[in-house]
Amino acid sequence: MRLLVLVLGRLWPSAALAGDDEVLFDSCNILYQASDYQAAADCYASLVADGLHNGPLHHNYANALLHLDEYGEAIYHYRQAQVFQPRNSELRSHLARARAAAE
Repeated sequence: MRLLVLVLGRLWPSAALAGDDEVLFDSCNILYQASDYQAAADCYASLVADGLHNGPLHHNYANALLHLDEYGEAIYHYRQAQVFQPRNSELRSHLARARAAAE
């Protein structure tokens, strides 16, 4: 069963989120879209602290961190997102931007 959840999480990201976690993830995204990057980062961090890990979560968390000039943490979470989304070209582009900013 755990393997099925992992596979579904890679194919359909919201399948890796359950109920309240999905609502919280959506709330984090709303904060990000409102340009409240610190609140969005804190929100994503709470999901990661609760043990949730999937590509969109780490990617969005990294995007918020990049806006906060937290380049090292952003790079870390982009790399975590790549575990779930290794062929995501947008993710690779964001990672390259974070690496360039960190130099």
